[in-house]
Amino acid sequence: MKKYKIVAVLLTALLVLGLAACGSGKTVDPQAALKTIRDNVPFSEELTELDKAAVCKNYDLEDADLAGWAAAIGSGATAENAVVLEGADRAAAGRIEAALRAFLEDWIEGYSDYKPEEVPKLEQAVLKTQGNYVILCVSADSGKAAAVVKDILG
Repeated sequence: MKKYKIVAVLLTALLVLGLAACGSGKTVDPQAALKTIRDNVPFSEELTELDKAAVCKNYDLEDADLAGWAAAIGSGATAENAVVLEGADRAAAGRIEAALRAFLEDWIEGYSDYKPEEVPKLEQAVLKTQGNYVILCVSADSGKAAAVVKDILG
């Protein structure tokens, strides 16, 4: 009987540790992540940082979905921008990712007529979601952007 109690305690401990691992993940500070992107990814123009209201408006996001944010965009002369968002939960992160995909599609359509040379940047944009975090980076060097984003998300 004592043997069964020990096994039960061990199984319970494994279950608790397993559940704890499901909720864990790398924590990302959106402001620090944006700085890392800006310091390591080449952009052809200076990007301007956005406040939360501008982030919500520009990317068609709901304020309540954002637990954290940092974003910077170009002047419009280029399609370049960098966005690091933390969703309020995983469902919010999914909605954020969908909104950023729609944003990219809209911009591809808009830049096709306005500045077609910018379209490849948008088509090769880096958009990654991990846990509650969503990062979008539009740059001429999508390979470098992908490597930096991968580093940030771990």
